[in-house]
Amino acid sequence: SISDAAAWESLVTARESAGDAPTAVILVDDDESFLELVRNQLSHFGFDVLALADHAELRSAVVATPPAAVIMDVAFPGDDDAGVTTIRALRDEGILSCPVVFLSVRGDLPARLGAVRAGCDGYLVKPVDLAELVELLDRLTKRVREEAFRVVVVDDDPPVAEFNAALLAQAGMETAVVTDPMKAMGSIHEMRPDVILMDIQMPECDGIELA
Repeated sequence: SISDAAAWESLVTARESAGDAPTAVILVDDDESFLELVRNQLSHFGFDVLALADHAELRSAVVATPPAAVIMDVAFPGDDDAGVTTIRALRDEGILSCPVVFLSVRGDLPARLGAVRAGCDGYLVKPVDLAELVELLDRLTKRVREEAFRVVVVDDDPPVAEFNAALLAQAGMETAVVTDPMKAMGSIHEMRPDVILMDIQMPECDGIELA
């Protein structure tokens, strides 16, 4: 499902103009209309998709042309765990070593645990957000550069804040220092950090209140 058609179109246009070499992906799902939809959409993003409706065909497909990733539905007619069983078997035999993304109508923890134990690298619940799938595939197939970890340090003691930020920067992280807790929101909105390192005792607003 695409919530913003204009944003999706801009993503497609940007990727098509980038000229990236196609990345081979195998998609396995018994819903042929879904196969065609995803295959067409992923092709706009530089993925060369082999679409299979039968999970039993995956073995020969992987052997013939090892993919950069496999997208596998969990349930197939007559077997609600066929996708998981197939991937686990291919992993155990050493035939499949690339990243695997499972698709499922189930989002509960037991279903996710089963996928993890079978050796999955991603798990998406149907209906699939295609933009999320593209982003996940990009990351798993290393088509995008990993960004530096972003940290906002909030501490009313400037020397302490700068010292902590320097340590984090030495570890390759991108940092921003805020010494006035009442001005923290601006840096947080601008940087969109992965983590906020927050002092507890601060004037006007303590760390717990600010968090």
